[in-house]
Amino acid sequence: MISGDLMSTGAAKQDPSRPEPRLSMKPAAAAQHRIDGGWWPRSRNPESEFPELAAALRPLIGEINRVSYHLGMWETAPRKLVFRGRAMHLEGFRSMDPHTVAVVSPTRARLTLLVVPPDAPAEVARAAMASAARDSSSSTEEMLATARPVIPAPRSTEPAQEERWETDGGHTRAPAPRA
Repeated sequence: MISGDLMSTGAAKQDPSRPEPRLSMKPAAAAQHRIDGGWWPRSRNPESEFPELAAALRPLIGEINRVSYHLGMWETAPRKLVFRGRAMHLEGFRSMDPHTVAVVSPTRARLTLLVVPPDAPAEVARAAMASAARDSSSSTEEMLATARPVIPAPRSTEPAQEERWETDGGHTRAPAPRA
């Protein structure tokens, strides 16, 4: 497991022209489970997002030489990128959880991250990443679903059904006395 929350520490900032990666990791002392943290990419373009992710994770597990992802969730990408003078293999699968990416180092250190959709609202994305960094039993779908804000249904200006019936000629109230 990895210590720290790269989103708040700024430890992963690599290129001053790009904002730091939006990444939250489980503490080193956390028990090992399926998800090691959460990541909120800025796009679905593997050629721009995966090198930034690799740069952010480098201080934690070393160079990344392999990234596995769900084919249906990302744009088309080459099978190999050259990053920092080294080959980084990109492996797309349809059988993989669509809400995750897995990164592997040459020493076979492996991290699996929850991927928050790039178009998610900021508060939802932060909540999902926080859930991934602390939760060890929920599925990725549950982590994303519980992070969505509860938006109350708009209050209707229409009268309630009983009120409407009574004002439209219903006879549950005693008629008003005639003068």
